[in-house]
Amino acid sequence: MVDNNLTEGALEENAFETCPHMKTLCHNSIKVGVSMSKLFSNFNFLTIIKISYTNLENGGTIVLVNDIKNSAPSLKVIEMAGNNITYEAAPDIAACLEAKRHLKSMEGLDSRYIDTSYHDLRREGALSLAHVVVKRKGFKMLNIDGNVISVKRH
Repeated sequence: MVDNNLTEGALEENAFETCPHMKTLCHNSIKVGVSMSKLFSNFNFLTIIKISYTNLENGGTIVLVNDIKNSAPSLKVIEMAGNNITYEAAPDIAACLEAKRHLKSMEGLDSRYIDTSYHDLRREGALSLAHVVVKRKGFKMLNIDGNVISVKRH
């Protein structure tokens, strides 16, 4: 066996860089974030990203959706459930949804639904996503179950 002195992460990153025609990215075994998001600009044919339960949290989610927004023009599905996403990332997610004209599904549900249940979206996060879904032709439902959303009192 050849010892090339590359870490597991470096090997995976190198493998991604050499596969520009990849159509589906399904990854739940490494820390996804800044290093992987740099690679999306190479994936013109990428249609599905499955990165659920990868501990993205807000920082990783924000970096990822901002990079996805400007790359992967054929992207149709983003699955990122179970990443502890809060209201702080919601405006960036909304901007990504608005920019991706081919996107038909977020969280892997039917092409007319966006599932953001059981995150910590709060009122402002839910509203920013709702404004995009209302304007976007083809989306029928935004699931915000399990989020703490309070009514603003004056």
